[in-house]
This record gives sequence, structure tokens and C-alpha cells, in this order.
Amino acid sequence: MEGGHLDLRWTGRWTVGEPPASDDAACDRPVEATSRDACDACDARELAPPPRFEVTHDVRAILAAPIGRCLVTPGFVVWCHAPDLAGVVLWGTPDERALTDMMAACALVHHPRIVKRRRALIDCSAVEHIDADVLVGFSAQARGWVATWERDVARHAVMIPSGWGGIVMAGALTAAGASHPIRITEDRATAYAFLEHPAAAAAHAAASQIADAVRGGSGLVHRLRVHVARELATATAASAAQALGMSTRKLQRALARIGTSFSDELRRVRIMQAETLLVHSELKIEAISTRVGFGTASRLSAALRRERHVTASELRARGRG
Repeated sequence: MEGGHLDLRWTGRWTVGEPPASDDAACDRPVEATSRDACDACDARELAPPPRFEVTHDVRAILAAPIGRCLVTPGFVVWCHAPDLAGVVLWGTPDERALTDMMAACALVHHPRIVKRRRALIDCSAVEHIDADVLVGFSAQARGWVATWERDVARHAVMIPSGWGGIVMAGALTAAGASHPIRITEDRATAYAFLEHPAAAAAHAAASQIADAVRGGSGLVHRLRVHVARELATATAASAAQALGMSTRKLQRALARIGTSFSDELRRVRIMQAETLLVHSELKIEAISTRVGFGTASRLSAALRRERHVTASELRARGRG
């Protein structure tokens, strides 16, 4: 990265390359055009992977000239590859401020170079946990965008994390009441296929690489947590390492370098899954304890007391209060 730019060129992998043409060189097809009736120059550009994103930390920059830019923050990136393709990568544990800032950055769609009937890709697959109150607030904000989505978005793909947390997020999105073409999925290939845009996969890959660079070691942690969440009761360091394509020792060393361990991450995922089930399901505490791998209600409550300073019963009452 140099001078605020991450220069990427597709040569079988993302490598350092030449900067793209400025936004002034973008085609001037009318804003009413769609990707189906775009000009030949745009078709050629969209059929190839994006050369790079210009990275900015200033929301004003992406709002002023969005095409080819990527706004980077500690909790999300907002990117715009072409007049008809933009998206978001969100991770971690977003709070109300982060979601409000993200929605404000998404106002780039009002720029005159952004076409109607565009494609949008929202990647929430690396989100680890969202408080119920934050989700309610997000649904309220999203309702304010419904009219814009229905008028201007041709296809809208949303990638969610696996497990109960993803189900809760999907419910919050559905509660916004949008009726435009939208697909909520855990699978990125399904998201790309639904968008029907030739540059969707490559643009998302470039944005995700920027997000991984911001997150540092958390990229490995996220991939580990995704695996663990699928096998909460049976996950081991060996099975996780195999799923991540590395030896057990290499995984343990990589985690140690960023100040964590397999057992720490396993415990954290179990606690996050238990929190979600306690607040958003009617399962008995004993059943939740078994499902997430703690075995008994007393062990679950002991873990919650250490990590969250509440018992399982107290957390359930507080989350529903």
C-alpha cells in the first residue's frame, strides 16, 4: 500500500499493478442504463477482474467519487467497483455506531455516476455477534432504505454467517420489509450466481483481501471460528487444522502469534452461540449447554460468569428484558 492506494492486478493472483483510470475517465452512459444495455467500453471493463481499489479512510472521498474506491474502517469496508456493482464487507461484533456509519457510506449509491438497477453484495459472513438491540436498530435504519432498494437495486445478495447467528441476521433483514430481488445465503458461490454480474466474484475477492489486511490475524481467527461453529460438540485442533489446510502445529503457532489458542477460540464460539440461543430461542438451558458443547447447564453458567459476569438465566432474562 502506498499513498493510500492498494494496487492490485489479476495475474492468477492479486499483485501490485498500475492504477486504474480516474473516475473522470468513467463512461458517461446515462444513470438510467442497466448492466444489460451498458456501452461496449463498460462491458469490456466489467468482464475483467477489477485492476484495484483505491483505498480511502475518508467517507467524503467515496461519496464524492465512488467508482473504483474502497472505504476502510476498523469494522467494515464499503466498495464500489463499477456504476452497477458495489458492496460491503462487515466483520467482528458491530455496534450501533458502526452500522450507522456503514449505512451513511452506502449513500454513495446516490452519486450521479451510479446507475439504477444495480447489483449489491453485502458480506456479513465474518460477523461474530450482534446484540439484539443493535439488530433492532439496524432493521429500523434498513426500512428507510427500502424504497431506494426497490426502485434502484436489480439484485441484492447478502452473505450471512452459518448457524443460529446467521438465522437471526436473516430475520432482521427480512423484518425491514424489502420486496426487491434479494438472496440471503451462507454460500458465496450462490451469492455470485444470484447477482448475475461478471465482475462480482473478482470485485468481492479484492474487497475481501483489503478487509483481511485490516483485520490482520483475525482473518485466520474468523475461518477457525466458522469451522468450529459447524462442529461445536466435536471440534478439535486437529480437525480444525485439516479443514483450514494446515498442520495442527502450524495452526497452534499461528494462533499463538496473535495471542490466542484453539481452546480459547473454541470457548468463545461456544459462548457466542449459547448467548444467541439463550436470547432468541425457547430451548431449555440444559439443551443449549449440550448443543454448544458445554455438556451441562452448570458448566455453561460457569463459563458465562467468567466471560460475561452473568449466569445463563440472568443473560436470558436480560436479553429479553
